[in-house]
Amino acid sequence: MKLHSVKFKITCWYTFILTVVFVLVLGGIFFASELYSEDMIRDELLDEVKDLKEEMLRYPEHFPRQDFVSYYDDGVLLSIYDEEFRYLNGVLPDAFSLEIPFRENEIQQVQSRQESWFICDERLTLPDGSHIWIRGIHSLSAIVLMIQRLRFLAIFAVPLLILFTAFLGYRLVQRSLRPVAILTDTVNQITDSTNLSLRLPETGGKDEFSHLTETFNKMLHHLEQQFLREQEFSSDAAHELRTPVSVILSHCEYSLAELELAPEAREEFQRIREKALQMSQLVSHLLNIARAESSQFQPVFEETDLEILAESAADELYEKAREKDIRLEIQNFLPSPVIQGNTELLSRLFLNLLDNGIQYGRPGGFVRLAMEQRLQNVCITVTDNGIGIPEESLDKIWNRFYRADSSRSESSGFGLGLFMAKYIVKLHKGSISVESRLGAGSVFTILLPVSRPSA
Repeated sequence: MKLHSVKFKITCWYTFILTVVFVLVLGGIFFASELYSEDMIRDELLDEVKDLKEEMLRYPEHFPRQDFVSYYDDGVLLSIYDEEFRYLNGVLPDAFSLEIPFRENEIQQVQSRQESWFICDERLTLPDGSHIWIRGIHSLSAIVLMIQRLRFLAIFAVPLLILFTAFLGYRLVQRSLRPVAILTDTVNQITDSTNLSLRLPETGGKDEFSHLTETFNKMLHHLEQQFLREQEFSSDAAHELRTPVSVILSHCEYSLAELELAPEAREEFQRIREKALQMSQLVSHLLNIARAESSQFQPVFEETDLEILAESAADELYEKAREKDIRLEIQNFLPSPVIQGNTELLSRLFLNLLDNGIQYGRPGGFVRLAMEQRLQNVCITVTDNGIGIPEESLDKIWNRFYRADSSRSESSGFGLGLFMAKYIVKLHKGSISVESRLGAGSVFTILLPVSRPSA
């Protein structure tokens, strides 16, 4: 159970409130029990003394007698004393002192080392004019012992009861929040697969979770429609632009090769050709993205030699690196560079990362691609000592068309290379991360599974 989960918090609050309620209720019960027990003892004591007094007045000739029958009723011990407070007859508790003073019409509470009693004294005038005292005694030890046992039982029973109710409460909360876990798993699945056609499962009720599921599904449907329209627009725009861009390039190349142009005109045609080439590359990128994001796109995985792909990418970018005076290095530390992957996509991955390092590298610098084995993964690092990436842009460089202002404003790139790189790594069930310091260079780290990724 996570310490910051909603289930843990609800269980803690539930247990805390339940504990407070238990303590208050038990405290009230003990307090009321003591008061009620004392009141009950007082009433019984007064009743027994009163009964004995009425019997003595009804049959005065029988009291006091040496063969006086011992009184012991409802826990009350009764005894009789003469006018001088001398004991005549009755029952006294063990270790009860006869020196306790008599107080008429008052209930005393007397306590010794081990015992505690309530005492009620009543003065009675007999028909012959003599006076006697009736003393009723009731022990508190039984009540005190009962309350002590209840307290001892509560000390052990209440924590167990609280733990049991906390466990039961957690299970109930877990069961109640199970739809949330299902929703979270489905949303994560949609996020990981970028498949917006998936929908959250219906909870089968009319509660808040059902309403939340319906809201999420409506949102996903809206996002899917927007995403499909964006894909359709990108694909259509790329296809529509490809033909005119090709025409512009062909006319520029024909004019530069076949026509006699003035120096100024030739320079302008060359500029048009450069921009047309950039436009052609952008159209190619957009078509690749549209094809990759298409639901019908299923890359074929086969045995692929990473070293060959890396060397091929370095050869293709050699001239561009030489023009910027940047050294390309390929280091292979793999025992076997062959993995299960898509050759075309992995080749594009190497090209994008090396080209990114060249574009933002410094003259006289380097771009190094190294490969090594890490457990069941191939670790690929692309290191450069270029201008680096600002810290606030590290989590944004994977977005399409994003270029950090401070480091990419002078670049001729389109901001699609790293987006495609992350997409390719994701198709291969791998991971990609970057560490960079502005002005010191960047390190891109890729982990690819050796075995073929599951669909």
